Amino acid sequence: YPEYPVWLYRIDRWVPRAYIVPKIVVIQDPRESLTRLASAGFDPLGEVVVEEMLELTGPQKFPSQAELLNYTNRQAIIHASLNHPGVLVLADSFYPGWRVYVDGREEKILRANFFFRGVLLPSGEHRVEFKYQPRWFTIGLYVSLATGGVLFLVALFCMFQRRRLR
Repeated sequence: YPEYPVWLYRIDRWVPRAYIVPKIVVIQDPRESLTRLASAGFDPLGEVVVEEMLELTGPQKFPSQAELLNYTNRQAIIHASLNHPGVLVLADSFYPGWRVYVDGREEKILRANFFFRGVLLPSGEHRVEFKYQPRWFTIGLYVSLATGGVLFLVALFCMFQRRRLR
């Protein structure tokens, strides 16, 4: 169909949904981060660009594995195995409201490679859970429940007042 042009793109440098990297590069300026990420020398499986200084010691390469166990739009569960400390990168949008739990304990979520989410992991076997739990949703839920409770009590009070007046 010549009236409907089609383009086919080939992606040469792709990354898995979840992976572990041994090296951190700290760049706080967003433009510099994007320049570094777009450069030909950037290896996404060998290093991660973060905005804050982190301590990561160990070899430049080591055996590691990240297996995605469950993935939904509000949660991702990953089994991570690594011999030295590293950063687990989840190639999913960094957005406020996401929290990360490593072996059941909440940890600091990192903005990895400007677009993705990450977490610093010590060596060993870990269960990592990324959960979408925005604070404003929780606050709104409690306010709504409290308002509903107050309305229920007011309705009960009015009902008893009517019965008493009869």
